[in-house]
Amino acid sequence: MTREVDQQVTVTGSPAALERLLDGMTTHDSPRWSRDKAAESEHVKPFPGAADRYEFTRKVSHGLRPARVSMTYQRTGELFVCDVRPLDGMKMNVMERNAALADFVESLLSPIAEREGAHIALESATPGLGDWMSTDTAEKLRIFSELANKAVLHALDSRRWIDFVFAAHSENAELTTFQLEQWLRDNGWGIRDAERMATRYGNERELLRAYDRLLRGENPHRQ
Repeated sequence: MTREVDQQVTVTGSPAALERLLDGMTTHDSPRWSRDKAAESEHVKPFPGAADRYEFTRKVSHGLRPARVSMTYQRTGELFVCDVRPLDGMKMNVMERNAALADFVESLLSPIAEREGAHIALESATPGLGDWMSTDTAEKLRIFSELANKAVLHALDSRRWIDFVFAAHSENAELTTFQLEQWLRDNGWGIRDAERMATRYGNERELLRAYDRLLRGENPHRQ
């Protein structure tokens, strides 16, 4: 039996083309999807200097569940979909997330991207922890996740978490806050708890980077 995997969408183009893309998606008259600036204003950045998130909401239509798709800059000239989530309080499985993402791409993203000269790439592979960090650091995260009291961390949970964060920092792990949040959600964490831990991870990684800059005699506040 083939295992369903999350689709990943990346949009590349010149900075000007991507800005026009976002503007076009804001004003485009889509029957289901619209940019949600209210949700954008409520979003708390996981760490200072983090890229903005652009939120798009699907209203209930023809039996389709309400959903939200979030996009952000991965680097200059590259936007990607960092989150797909339901808005009806119920969980979404992989197939439902992929269906919502496909609807978003077909109904809103693709028409504007084609017009503005941006390129959409769709990938079907779900990376594992080994793509972002060493085996030892990944094991620290797995042990923390499996043993943690997820609602309120106990002392031993916090100790395991600190071990993981220090290991990730020491090897300059590529794991982002978005990737960690999705991994936690896929491994038994609720949406709010996963968001909380991903935000904490981003803040602590940035604090450790600032401390390293201070030790080198550099400005610790440089992004």
